[in-house]
Amino acid sequence: MTELLVFLTIGVPTLAAAGAWFADDRRAGALALVGFGMSTVGGLVLAGLVFAGGTAHAFGGLVVVDALGAWVMALVLVVAAIAGAGSLGHLAHERAAGTLRPRDVGRYYALLLLFAAGLAAVPLLDNLGLIWVSIEATTIVSALLVGFARTPAAIEAAWKYLILGSIGIGFALLGTLLLYASSVGVLGETSDALDWTRIVGVAPRLDSSLVRLAFLFALAGYGTKAGLVPFHTWLPDAHSEAPSPVSALLSGAALAVAVYALARFHLVTQAALGPAFSATLLVAFGLISLAVALPFLVAQGDLKRLLAYSSIEHMGLATLALGFGGHLALVGFALHLGSHALAKSTGFLAAGALVAGRGSRRIGRLAGSLAWSPSNGRALLVAALVLAGLPPSGVFAAEIAILLGGVRTGWGIAAGIAAAMLALAVAAVLFHAMRVSVASPRASTQVAPGPAGGPVSGRGSTRTRAGLLAIPLAAVVAIGLWTPAPLMAALEQVAVILGGGRG
Repeated sequence: MTELLVFLTIGVPTLAAAGAWFADDRRAGALALVGFGMSTVGGLVLAGLVFAGGTAHAFGGLVVVDALGAWVMALVLVVAAIAGAGSLGHLAHERAAGTLRPRDVGRYYALLLLFAAGLAAVPLLDNLGLIWVSIEATTIVSALLVGFARTPAAIEAAWKYLILGSIGIGFALLGTLLLYASSVGVLGETSDALDWTRIVGVAPRLDSSLVRLAFLFALAGYGTKAGLVPFHTWLPDAHSEAPSPVSALLSGAALAVAVYALARFHLVTQAALGPAFSATLLVAFGLISLAVALPFLVAQGDLKRLLAYSSIEHMGLATLALGFGGHLALVGFALHLGSHALAKSTGFLAAGALVAGRGSRRIGRLAGSLAWSPSNGRALLVAALVLAGLPPSGVFAAEIAILLGGVRTGWGIAAGIAAAMLALAVAAVLFHAMRVSVASPRASTQVAPGPAGGPVSGRGSTRTRAGLLAIPLAAVVAIGLWTPAPLMAALEQVAVILGGGRG
């Protein structure tokens, strides 16, 4: 049963991608629908089985899915489904604008399916070497998606992303090899010397010097993929130039997967050296990321770059939660990853439709969106309020849990500094959200050809898109008011895997 669900989660979208690459536009869309649909259903069923019955194993131990892996896999698949559905409107706009070339639709869907499948594979794998291979594969595929528009700015962003991402993932490879060298000294040259479950079990016997170096390289490598400062310079360009559904997948899922890989190294390092070494580094890099993102949020004039710098801020907060440790902060970490994924992916889709409607990413030229594009304007406003951390929302509840958890575990000063920076970030995001939503647009603003509501036309498609934007945001807001018992149980299980124990 587990093998079948893993095949549905990864194998089906991979096969659909192979078919979509050579298919015409209509068949490519149908294959993408099958790929995303079956992958999402299979993965969510697998996650439910893990949360209900414990860790799942498949393919002779190659696949090991615990609660942490199931949670990250589930959010990747949900965001991928949102991005896939949002691609319909994006491609319709590009087709109307005449920018698509023959076979572009099939190749776009093929790359998007491969990107989603690669991200979903990471939390399923037990071997840290194979995790590195999967993340490297997603770097290559996503770079092609970032530059898909083929404009000079998009191509420059794709090259920057590919170069910096490859350098970062190279550091992660060094960290993986150093950890392997340490584990071989204990386990011998066996095929499972890089399996996370085996390494954690023998972590106290590992060479402490090699483990320290391994974590430093992993922090630099996976920190680059997660957009942590000072490894973040690729992120604003890539997220702002990529097609909006790709930006949604990059920000909502790819960053979370990188943090997941870093968390696995953190757990090994904690077990080998104690909590102080890796936790201190994570808290430091989390605070630095918050501090650097803040002025760019305040002085930002580009809507998609605003969302990109918000991602840096949120990944800094997630890293801070890992460093704080403790049950409450780690429950907040899990809730934060899920809430951020839903809100940010929806925000990018709404932002993309507004940009398409005005033909500009400048915040001043997008003003008054509630009047000229009510559905997308409302979605962006709610997403911005949620991402700013205002109640009621899952992001607000997660931030409170993380900060209070930091105080409980002895990181009170760091939690206080983070709280001050988050308050300033709230003010910055709210200011820009009000500018886009209700301020008067500049007189020079010219509306691009096509419907003012964005790239989707027709009553049925408009309603479908409204539902696509509303449902994830409604879920994030509802979680801030009431957390269902099954969801709370899942968050508790994730916290236990991360070393938080039980409340």
